[in-house]
Amino acid sequence: MPVKDSTAEKKKIKYFSLQELNKLLDFMKNYKHQRFEGYPLYYMLMYFLSRTGLRISEALALEWTDINGNQLTVERQTSRDDNNNVKLTTLKNTSSYRTICLEDDLLKERKKFKARQNELILGSKTFRQNEDQIIFQNYLGNYITPSKIR
Repeated sequence: MPVKDSTAEKKKIKYFSLQELNKLLDFMKNYKHQRFEGYPLYYMLMYFLSRTGLRISEALALEWTDINGNQLTVERQTSRDDNNNVKLTTLKNTSSYRTICLEDDLLKERKKFKARQNELILGSKTFRQNEDQIIFQNYLGNYITPSKIR
């Protein structure tokens, strides 16, 4: 009896239309953080992801030193260890290591975000700076998990 070849159905790639992306960014821009209303963490993360094409795990591992002028170097990602703690790991393959040119509007938003983050670090007793100088940290200075963003 002839064996029928199995053909796997291709998964549809999920993405936002431009209208949906703008709606999400508008919502995030007006989103008020529970403890620090003026901390635009989620807006900046969503905006950054939309302009760079980074994976969430790559963006959450970025440090301020990874940006040099208008160049962003991607060389690590976050993952979970056996105890479900966030850890930094290497990227999956050599082609994942890359340098991305950042557009002027993203650089302006980054500068405003960094200034606001520094204000909170210096002006609040409960807002802490991460020792690794990560960009997208929570108010306690900890890494954010990709599942929290999703």
